[in-house]
Amino acid sequence: MRFDPLNWSERKNSEAAGDDIGGLAVCWFGGMGSEGLRELGYFEREGPDLVYLWPERNWHEPPVVLRLIVRREGKKTMHLVTNVLDRKLLSNRSVGILYEMRWGVEVFYRSFKQTLAKKKMLSHSPAAARCELTWAIFGVWLLQCLSVGGILSRKADPLRWSAARARNRVRKSMRKALKGRCQDRQLAKDLAQMLKDDYKRLGSKKARNWPHKKKEAPPGSPKIQSANAEQKRAVKRLKKKQSRE
Repeated sequence: MRFDPLNWSERKNSEAAGDDIGGLAVCWFGGMGSEGLRELGYFEREGPDLVYLWPERNWHEPPVVLRLIVRREGKKTMHLVTNVLDRKLLSNRSVGILYEMRWGVEVFYRSFKQTLAKKKMLSHSPAAARCELTWAIFGVWLLQCLSVGGILSRKADPLRWSAARARNRVRKSMRKALKGRCQDRQLAKDLAQMLKDDYKRLGSKKARNWPHKKKEAPPGSPKIQSANAEQKRAVKRLKKKQSRE
């Protein structure tokens, strides 16, 4: 997820949580609009990894306090931020692992919308569409549970579960049931085999005749500067106002 500091409505989900990790947020920090401040003086303990998000139009509100994590992988550099400021509660390594796990979320969306053809709900009213979406997600979870249990019993990697193969196998079983055939006793065993292929790709993964070519430049490094005198005076006024309340 990329954090947009210009969208101040997100601050309730992203503001500093101190020792409370119940509202954990880990975001990409970079690109246009990602301008941070250092040495503002709002937080008592300011380290080199502490950054503030505080646009001028929101000086009447407390700034968002975040921890900056810089990860380097070869020639690539990633800038991540989290609202968990204590490294003992969330280490830099754990932040990197959580960010890498976002790919699993993207794969789920693809499987749900494309493989299982749930890109668009068929209901006409919002309430019915919400109900349809809820039961569709329950269906995906049930399909995963039916498969993953067998995959784990085989000591295979559940992350290699194939939604397409599991879907096709269940459909085959349902067609047998509609024709009045006997119970499909092979279903559970077959679902445990529904894994993605482990072959090594030799050619390009680029789809043929795909019209949507992304030409956007990747987000660059964030702009982080030391707070100026005017900003420091503004934060002192804010803290003084908070102490009176």
